[in-house]
Amino acid sequence: MKKYVLALAPFDTSMRIIVGTPTEARKWIKTSAYEDTKYDFEVGGALLSCEEYWPVMFINSNLTKAQKVQTFAHECVHVINHIFDRVGVLYSSGNDEQYAFMMSYLIRQAQDKKII
Repeated sequence: MKKYVLALAPFDTSMRIIVGTPTEARKWIKTSAYEDTKYDFEVGGALLSCEEYWPVMFINSNLTKAQKVQTFAHECVHVINHIFDRVGVLYSSGNDEQYAFMMSYLIRQAQDKKII
């Protein structure tokens, strides 16, 4: 299992990314703040989020590289929604530049750290 930290600029916080098997994910969640959360780790990925904590993304290490990239992009949508809801950023299809910025920022960080 590999663990990474991505900064969530311009916000003064970060998120965690865990790349591992479903078994490793279930073992990790039992020792975390998310222990009461139910997720299906047999799928490609999951986003663990709740009001008290910043997000933790799980990516199944059994996926192909292409599937990991797709899963990361999918989970990033949830991450961005969580962040923007939490800090009160309003966006819409006519005002989505900040959403696009966050998506490219997260992808660039993940590529730099060789996560995807």
